[in-house]
Amino acid sequence: MKQAQEAAELQRLIDEENERIRAKQQVDEETGEVTGPDLIEASPKPVFVAPLPVVTKVMTDQGSSDVKMVPKFLLTDIAKVPTYLLALNEGAVKSLLKAGVRQIDGLDIWEEPDVSWRSK
Repeated sequence: MKQAQEAAELQRLIDEENERIRAKQQVDEETGEVTGPDLIEASPKPVFVAPLPVVTKVMTDQGSSDVKMVPKFLLTDIAKVPTYLLALNEGAVKSLLKAGVRQIDGLDIWEEPDVSWRSK
């Protein structure tokens, strides 16, 4: 349900931006050709996969620790990044990563260990 809400919000943002772009576009009366900025096209829906489980958990009488793989990304080619992620919305990227997406054009995605400790 959260994914549907995020998708709807992204589509709303794209629609609002397209309205601003349409206001800037001009139509040549003789040829009917539209000039000005291009409209934003919605990218294909990302493929979601299940998040990975916790890799290692250690419990002692002193406390516990666990290591889990956390997805990370690096921008490699902004021209390939879907338009709804431009102005690179790190929050949107992290939401997609948390939802299980592991391939986004224009981004290198990898996982790093995230170690946490709890003491009693």
